Amino acid sequence: MKWFLNLKVGIKLTLAFLLMSSIVAGIGIRGIQNMQALNEQLQKTFHHHVEPLEHMSAAAIAFQHNRLTRMEMVAAVGTPQYEEFVLKSAADMRRMDESLAAFRKAGTTATEDKLLAQLDADTESVKSGSLRLRAVLEDASVDAATREKAGTALLLDPGPRQVATRMRETFDQLVDMQKKDAEAAQNEGKALYESQKMMFLGTVVA
Repeated sequence: MKWFLNLKVGIKLTLAFLLMSSIVAGIGIRGIQNMQALNEQLQKTFHHHVEPLEHMSAAAIAFQHNRLTRMEMVAAVGTPQYEEFVLKSAADMRRMDESLAAFRKAGTTATEDKLLAQLDADTESVKSGSLRLRAVLEDASVDAATREKAGTALLLDPGPRQVATRMRETFDQLVDMQKKDAEAAQNEGKALYESQKMMFLGTVVA
Protein backbone atom coordinates (compact mmCIF):
# COMPACT_ATOMS: atom_id res chain seq x y z
CA MET A 1 0.00 0.00 0.00
CA LYS A 2 3.03 2.30 0.30
CA TRP A 3 2.99 2.92 -3.42
CA PHE A 4 -0.55 4.22 -3.12
CA LEU A 5 0.25 6.40 -0.12
CA ASN A 6 3.17 7.86 -2.00
CA LEU A 7 1.01 8.91 -4.94
CA LYS A 8 0.05 12.50 -5.39
CA VAL A 9 -3.35 13.59 -4.10
CA GLY A 10 -4.64 14.28 -7.61
CA ILE A 11 -3.79 10.78 -8.76
CA LYS A 12 -5.39 9.29 -5.65
CA LEU A 13 -8.59 11.20 -6.32
CA THR A 14 -8.57 10.13 -9.96
CA LEU A 15 -8.12 6.47 -9.05
CA ALA A 16 -10.84 6.70 -6.39
CA PHE A 17 -13.16 8.36 -8.90
CA LEU A 18 -12.47 5.66 -11.50
CA LEU A 19 -13.11 2.92 -8.91
CA MET A 20 -16.37 4.52 -7.83
CA SER A 21 -17.42 5.01 -11.44
CA SER A 22 -16.76 1.33 -12.15
CA ILE A 23 -18.88 0.30 -9.18
CA VAL A 24 -21.73 2.60 -10.18
CA ALA A 25 -21.51 1.45 -13.80
CA GLY A 26 -21.64 -2.19 -12.68
CA ILE A 27 -24.67 -1.50 -10.50
CA GLY A 28 -26.32 0.39 -13.36
CA ILE A 29 -25.72 -2.40 -15.87
CA ARG A 30 -27.06 -4.95 -13.40
CA GLY A 31 -30.08 -2.73 -12.78
CA ILE A 32 -30.82 -2.48 -16.51
CA GLN A 33 -30.55 -6.26 -16.84
CA ASN A 34 -32.97 -6.70 -13.94
CA MET A 35 -35.41 -4.20 -15.45
CA GLN A 36 -35.32 -6.06 -18.76
CA ALA A 37 -35.85 -9.36 -16.95
CA LEU A 38 -38.73 -7.84 -14.97
CA ASN A 39 -40.33 -6.54 -18.16
CA GLU A 40 -39.99 -9.96 -19.80
CA GLN A 41 -41.45 -11.60 -16.69
CA LEU A 42 -44.45 -9.26 -16.72
CA GLN A 43 -45.09 -9.94 -20.39
CA LYS A 44 -44.78 -13.68 -19.79
CA THR A 45 -47.19 -13.49 -16.87
CA PHE A 46 -49.75 -11.59 -18.93
CA HIS A 47 -49.56 -13.62 -22.14
CA HIS A 48 -49.09 -17.06 -20.59
CA HIS A 49 -51.15 -16.78 -17.41
CA VAL A 50 -53.44 -13.74 -17.18
CA GLU A 51 -54.87 -13.95 -20.71
CA PRO A 52 -55.37 -17.75 -20.58
CA LEU A 53 -57.07 -17.37 -17.20
CA GLU A 54 -59.45 -14.81 -18.68
CA HIS A 55 -60.20 -17.09 -21.66
CA MET A 56 -60.83 -20.15 -19.50
CA SER A 57 -63.02 -18.19 -17.10
CA ALA A 58 -65.01 -16.83 -20.06
CA ALA A 59 -65.50 -20.37 -21.39
CA ALA A 60 -66.69 -21.59 -17.99
CA ILE A 61 -69.15 -18.70 -17.69
CA ALA A 62 -70.48 -19.32 -21.21
CA PHE A 63 -71.05 -22.98 -20.36
CA GLN A 64 -72.98 -22.19 -17.19
CA HIS A 65 -75.01 -19.56 -19.03
CA ASN A 66 -75.81 -22.11 -21.73
CA ARG A 67 -77.21 -24.49 -19.13
CA LEU A 68 -79.53 -21.77 -17.84
CA THR A 69 -80.53 -20.81 -21.38
CA ARG A 70 -81.55 -24.39 -22.19
CA MET A 71 -83.79 -24.39 -19.12
CA GLU A 72 -85.34 -21.16 -20.36
CA MET A 73 -85.85 -22.75 -23.79
CA VAL A 74 -87.94 -25.48 -22.17
CA ALA A 75 -89.97 -22.99 -20.16
CA ALA A 76 -90.54 -20.80 -23.23
CA VAL A 77 -91.58 -23.56 -25.64
CA GLY A 78 -94.59 -22.52 -27.68
CA THR A 79 -93.98 -18.81 -27.01
CA PRO A 80 -92.33 -16.07 -29.13
CA GLN A 81 -89.42 -15.98 -26.65
CA TYR A 82 -88.38 -19.53 -27.54
CA GLU A 83 -86.39 -18.50 -30.64
CA GLU A 84 -84.61 -15.82 -28.62
CA PHE A 85 -83.35 -18.43 -26.16
CA VAL A 86 -82.31 -20.73 -29.03
CA LEU A 87 -80.12 -17.94 -30.40
CA LYS A 88 -78.70 -17.24 -26.94
CA SER A 89 -77.85 -20.91 -26.47
CA ALA A 90 -76.02 -21.02 -29.80
CA ALA A 91 -74.15 -17.82 -28.93
CA ASP A 92 -73.07 -19.31 -25.60
CA MET A 93 -71.63 -22.42 -27.25
CA ARG A 94 -69.87 -20.30 -29.87
CA ARG A 95 -68.39 -18.09 -27.14
CA MET A 96 -67.20 -21.15 -25.23
CA ASP A 97 -65.54 -22.63 -28.33
CA GLU A 98 -63.83 -19.34 -29.14
CA SER A 99 -62.58 -18.91 -25.57
CA LEU A 100 -61.16 -22.43 -25.47
CA ALA A 101 -59.44 -21.88 -28.83
CA ALA A 102 -57.90 -18.64 -27.52
CA PHE A 103 -56.77 -20.48 -24.38
CA ARG A 104 -54.92 -23.06 -26.46
CA LYS A 105 -53.00 -20.38 -28.38
CA ALA A 106 -50.87 -19.54 -25.35
CA GLY A 107 -49.61 -23.12 -25.19
CA THR A 108 -50.69 -25.92 -22.89
CA THR A 109 -49.06 -28.48 -20.62
CA ALA A 110 -49.57 -32.24 -20.82
CA THR A 111 -51.94 -32.08 -17.85
CA GLU A 112 -53.94 -29.30 -19.47
CA ASP A 113 -54.07 -31.25 -22.75
CA LYS A 114 -55.57 -34.22 -20.92
CA LEU A 115 -58.22 -32.06 -19.26
CA LEU A 116 -58.97 -30.27 -22.53
CA ALA A 117 -59.41 -33.60 -24.33
CA GLN A 118 -62.01 -34.62 -21.75
CA LEU A 119 -63.63 -31.20 -22.06
CA ASP A 120 -63.80 -31.53 -25.85
CA ALA A 121 -65.51 -34.91 -25.59
CA ASP A 122 -68.02 -33.61 -23.05
CA THR A 123 -68.66 -30.51 -25.15
CA GLU A 124 -69.60 -32.66 -28.14
CA SER A 125 -71.95 -34.59 -25.87
CA VAL A 126 -73.57 -31.33 -24.74
CA LYS A 127 -73.97 -30.14 -28.32
CA SER A 128 -75.61 -33.44 -29.28
CA GLY A 129 -77.89 -33.12 -26.26
CA SER A 130 -78.85 -29.60 -27.32
CA LEU A 131 -79.83 -30.87 -30.77
CA ARG A 132 -81.97 -33.61 -29.20
CA LEU A 133 -83.58 -31.05 -26.92
CA ARG A 134 -84.45 -28.78 -29.82
CA ALA A 135 -85.88 -31.72 -31.76
CA VAL A 136 -88.19 -32.50 -28.84
CA LEU A 137 -89.17 -28.89 -28.18
CA GLU A 138 -89.86 -28.21 -31.86
CA ASP A 139 -91.90 -31.37 -32.50
CA ALA A 140 -95.03 -29.92 -34.07
CA SER A 141 -96.89 -33.23 -33.80
CA VAL A 142 -97.56 -32.69 -30.07
CA ASP A 143 -98.78 -29.73 -28.03
CA ALA A 144 -96.55 -27.30 -26.14
CA ALA A 145 -97.29 -28.83 -22.73
CA THR A 146 -96.18 -32.26 -23.91
CA ARG A 147 -93.02 -30.80 -25.47
CA GLU A 148 -92.21 -28.93 -22.27
CA LYS A 149 -92.65 -32.08 -20.21
CA ALA A 150 -90.41 -34.09 -22.57
CA GLY A 151 -87.81 -31.32 -22.58
CA THR A 152 -87.76 -31.20 -18.80
CA ALA A 153 -87.24 -34.95 -18.72
CA LEU A 154 -84.20 -34.57 -21.00
CA LEU A 155 -82.71 -31.88 -18.76
CA LEU A 156 -83.19 -34.06 -15.68
CA ASP A 157 -81.69 -37.16 -17.30
CA PRO A 158 -78.76 -38.40 -15.12
CA GLY A 159 -76.42 -38.87 -18.11
CA PRO A 160 -76.33 -35.24 -19.33
CA ARG A 161 -76.27 -34.00 -15.75
CA GLN A 162 -73.18 -36.09 -15.03
CA VAL A 163 -71.53 -34.68 -18.14
CA ALA A 164 -72.37 -31.14 -17.03
CA THR A 165 -70.98 -31.79 -13.55
CA ARG A 166 -67.76 -33.21 -15.02
CA MET A 167 -67.39 -30.20 -17.30
CA ARG A 168 -67.83 -27.81 -14.40
CA GLU A 169 -65.18 -29.67 -12.40
CA THR A 170 -62.82 -29.67 -15.39
CA PHE A 171 -63.26 -25.94 -15.85
CA ASP A 172 -62.56 -25.41 -12.15
CA GLN A 173 -59.34 -27.46 -12.38
CA LEU A 174 -58.11 -25.55 -15.42
CA VAL A 175 -58.90 -22.19 -13.84
CA ASP A 176 -57.17 -23.16 -10.57
CA MET A 177 -54.08 -24.30 -12.49
CA GLN A 178 -53.86 -20.94 -14.25
CA LYS A 179 -54.28 -19.08 -10.97
CA LYS A 180 -51.42 -21.04 -9.37
CA ASP A 181 -49.16 -20.48 -12.38
CA ALA A 182 -49.99 -16.77 -12.39
CA GLU A 183 -49.23 -16.54 -8.66
CA ALA A 184 -45.86 -18.27 -9.14
CA ALA A 185 -44.98 -15.92 -12.02
CA GLN A 186 -46.02 -12.95 -9.91
CA ASN A 187 -43.72 -14.07 -7.09
CA GLU A 188 -40.83 -14.28 -9.56
CA GLY A 189 -41.62 -10.74 -10.67
CA LYS A 190 -41.61 -9.56 -7.05
CA ALA A 191 -38.21 -11.16 -6.48
CA LEU A 192 -36.80 -9.35 -9.51
CA TYR A 193 -38.31 -6.08 -8.29
CA GLU A 194 -36.76 -6.50 -4.84
CA SER A 195 -33.41 -7.21 -6.46
CA GLN A 196 -33.70 -4.06 -8.57
CA LYS A 197 -34.70 -2.03 -5.52
CA MET A 198 -31.63 -3.20 -3.59
CA MET A 199 -29.44 -2.29 -6.56
CA PHE A 200 -30.97 1.19 -6.66
CA LEU A 201 -30.44 1.68 -2.94
CA GLY A 202 -26.84 0.54 -3.33
CA THR A 203 -26.33 3.14 -6.05
CA VAL A 204 -27.81 5.88 -3.88
CA VAL A 205 -25.64 4.94 -0.92
CA ALA A 206 -22.58 4.78 -3.12
